[in-house]
Amino acid sequence: MLLCMVIASAAATCRSQEPRLPATPSATTASSVSAGTPSASAAACAALACDGSGGDTPPVHVRPRALLLGPKYVWTDAKFDVDNIVAALDQAGVPYDVQPANRPWETLTSNLAQYALLVVPGYLETGSLPQAMLAALESFATQGGVVVVMKPIGDVDEPETLRLTGLLSTVHRPNATEIRIDGPGAPALSAIDSPEERQLSLVDAAQPAPMDVWTYEPDPASKTVALAHAYAGNVPLGAVATRRPLGRGAIYSWGHDLATFDGMRCYVNCFEPAGDVLRLFLRDALREGAAGHVILAHIVPGPSDSTLILSHDVDAPDAYSAGPWGEPGALRMAAMENGLGVRATYNITTDYVAGYFRPEILRALCDEGMCPLGDHSVRHLVNFDRLPRGDCRETRATYRPAEHPTVCGEVRVPMEIVTSITGERPRVWRSGYLLVNSFLFDALADNGFETASDFGVGDLKYNLPVDAARIGILQQTFHHRSIFEFPLVCEDGMGSAAFKRVELQQSNVETFEAAWENALLRNADNGSITTALVHPSRGRDVPDDNLQVKIDAVERLIRNARARGIPVDTLQHFGGFWRARAQVKLDGSYDSGTGYRGTLKAGALPVNDFTLEFGDAIGSFVCPGCGKTEIVGKRVVLRSTLAAGTAASFVAVPSHLAGTAKSSR
Repeated sequence: MLLCMVIASAAATCRSQEPRLPATPSATTASSVSAGTPSASAAACAALACDGSGGDTPPVHVRPRALLLGPKYVWTDAKFDVDNIVAALDQAGVPYDVQPANRPWETLTSNLAQYALLVVPGYLETGSLPQAMLAALESFATQGGVVVVMKPIGDVDEPETLRLTGLLSTVHRPNATEIRIDGPGAPALSAIDSPEERQLSLVDAAQPAPMDVWTYEPDPASKTVALAHAYAGNVPLGAVATRRPLGRGAIYSWGHDLATFDGMRCYVNCFEPAGDVLRLFLRDALREGAAGHVILAHIVPGPSDSTLILSHDVDAPDAYSAGPWGEPGALRMAAMENGLGVRATYNITTDYVAGYFRPEILRALCDEGMCPLGDHSVRHLVNFDRLPRGDCRETRATYRPAEHPTVCGEVRVPMEIVTSITGERPRVWRSGYLLVNSFLFDALADNGFETASDFGVGDLKYNLPVDAARIGILQQTFHHRSIFEFPLVCEDGMGSAAFKRVELQQSNVETFEAAWENALLRNADNGSITTALVHPSRGRDVPDDNLQVKIDAVERLIRNARARGIPVDTLQHFGGFWRARAQVKLDGSYDSGTGYRGTLKAGALPVNDFTLEFGDAIGSFVCPGCGKTEIVGKRVVLRSTLAAGTAASFVAVPSHLAGTAKSSR
């Protein structure tokens, strides 16, 4: 008897392609589409009721991969928009290809059936959609694929864009302040389910500077529905997101880039997922186009849904020395964590000018298992964001931090000091007061740093690491330097200004812990991580015993995370994993009779605990080149280290086909 596949999404129906893809697909990611790529023609499959009685269940064969394509002007005029789409796909672990910038997109029509998701980034202006491409995109959706068009701009005199997206008109709105996702449910919006995700502030309410969006009039004849609306204050402006169902697929339109959010509803100690919405939408658009059968690079090393990244900035006298508060705060915090079997990142301020820096504390932190340490400047300056660059030849012997502080000196000298004491060079950076200098990322990259954590999640609204080299925002600061930035979600203070800080203390600890737990669990639900900072010191304007209040709060946070299956990790370890993960090339296909087949190839870095996430629970997994593997539901963990350049082929059979669920192989 043939199996009857139940797919949760009503729109995630079967999709058949003949001839089938090769058993071992090419392992390419973020690559250019080859001019000689053969076409895979798609055949329609009849919809059958799933009544458990057997019969001719339609075959499903999909390649869960995305393609970015568009008119030639997109790759120059809308480069930052393209970069934001690429960054979101990278974060989500979606395999994808990018159209060569110098190739007309209408020459790709024969290649489209090799994908499950097509994304037109930037904007699709009037007159830029050739008839051949219009027909190809509609055919792609009819056969089960999903097309996402960012900022379609239509004209009744040249109606191709309107026809594709199922719209009657498009209107430029220069005064939008908010987006509300308030329409009927759609498969690609299934993860957009919280108030913070469904009501997105575009501008700061205190100092509004309205933002440009496009609004749309859905065409009832095309059955297009509005999914979200733009507002100016409380005045509705029109639909800003729509979905046109077409055959077994769909065409989505967005009138906003889902990356530009100038408003801040919170800074830290909150759940702020605005920057994650694009990732979640694209991930689930791929699921819809692949009838639920995806192959993704999971976000964390191992099978867990999320990770707590725990860090401490050692930047106060009581973190280094004993006193009425007890033993040095850094050592007390580290001893508690070591006793629980977890590690955290300790970022070191080496203030030999004020004189509280003590080298023996660094060695003791290493003894507690907390090395390698991070870098947190020499002097923790309140004007760090205004310092000159320096010549980046500063050393401990030549640097004069009291007379002529520089960005390079504040980066380089602590690195030199920490390395000489511990024997391990810092690769992690955090600025004092989270102040970001326009020269900072250049200085970090030039001096071998790989990971930074300099933003509150209210400033950089992402709960996964941001690749500064590839993201399309904040490039006036990032300068496309190869640094992974971890925005802070949880912190032991309220208020971002240096002297307007309300410290975590006995009177408010329950408020802090409730906010931490809320962010931790909701980030896990979104497939995100939570980055936390707690200073191992009393804090400002609090009693001596406040140090113990903070240590106890961190212990409860760790136990809370563990109770919910969320492991604790460091900035350096997770940053190294994320960097290696970004280089893994992944490709594959799904067949309803045999399951998943695919390939993966590690990049220039070895990767540990790389995890594949599938659309189905896996019953058996075979990968001769992967070493030891572990199956956990829909995830398969590669427990052996994938050496740099390792190439492997795999077969993953879903439980409903394998009949048994093996825990490991």
